[in-house]
Amino acid sequence: MLAQTVPVDVPSAPAPAESADASGDIVVTALRRQSTVQTTPIAISALGEGQLAKLGATTIADIIRQVPGLQLTESDSGRTRVSIFTYLTAAHGYNSGGFNQQLGGPSADGRFPSSYDPEKLWSYEAGVKLDLLDRRAVINLSGFYQKYTDIQASVNVLVGNVSTRQVQSAASAHKAGFEGEFVLRPVRDLTVRGNVSYLTQGYDSIRPNAVTLTLDTPVNSAPKYTYSAAVAYDLHVGGGLVTPSVDVRGIGKKPACQSGADYVCRLPAYALVGFRLDYSPDADGRWRIGVYGTNVLDKVTQQARTGYFGGFGIDRYTPGRPQEFGVESSLRF
Repeated sequence: MLAQTVPVDVPSAPAPAESADASGDIVVTALRRQSTVQTTPIAISALGEGQLAKLGATTIADIIRQVPGLQLTESDSGRTRVSIFTYLTAAHGYNSGGFNQQLGGPSADGRFPSSYDPEKLWSYEAGVKLDLLDRRAVINLSGFYQKYTDIQASVNVLVGNVSTRQVQSAASAHKAGFEGEFVLRPVRDLTVRGNVSYLTQGYDSIRPNAVTLTLDTPVNSAPKYTYSAAVAYDLHVGGGLVTPSVDVRGIGKKPACQSGADYVCRLPAYALVGFRLDYSPDADGRWRIGVYGTNVLDKVTQQARTGYFGGFGIDRYTPGRPQEFGVESSLRF
């Protein structure tokens, strides 16, 4: 269907009446607006050899002239498509400084170090996105480095030899890491996915009055590494599709039991294994039923931990979900 232009009368909202002048006249303005609506096809399902011959189209340019607004990309089916995208970014930000209203104990000279400096950050990131072998291999790789200065932290500071909790410019620190993910389709019905990330972080310097921080104190509670992988295979059964899959997800140990600015315990690392078996009677997958299992090896995991403070004898943690099996069904409209 070719583009067609038709006139459409669109009434406009009435203009506001002008204020009456001294003689009592009222001025009313009427407007008429005429617009056109252009309908264009957004897709063409097929152009056979006979249709192209009737149009006299032998090149892509001929087809575009016959269908205004159509965009086509010419490609050579005999060649393998490769797409490479790279990027490099740098960003700078800050958090404004301020002062503490609760000053704490007085110092010897009667002055209070109540103010703190702006916190500043420089962040750098570089990456590459690879689309190889006609999308049979998609690989994304990225790395970053972040430098923090004058970090604002709630710490114990010495004010006149009195330990007082305040927000202070306490330290400088860095974070660095990388992430990689891939999707591989080596054969038609096999899909392999994976993701891995690694993080290193630490304080570079500590201000003398931040007495609760050390260079070994974790900057935050993020784990050093995470990873996941999954394998799925499509089995064509009649007109439907059966897809078994298995996955694993792991996370490294992470700081926990925050006490002030420090973390006094660690959550242990773990890896969980799961599976799915999905069936769809239609090729388009509108209706689907599946069975699944999570944490099939029934591992005990710790999602959070609090209350572990030296010799008080209190140690509490929140467990993760246990071994689970289930059935689910979905219908896409």
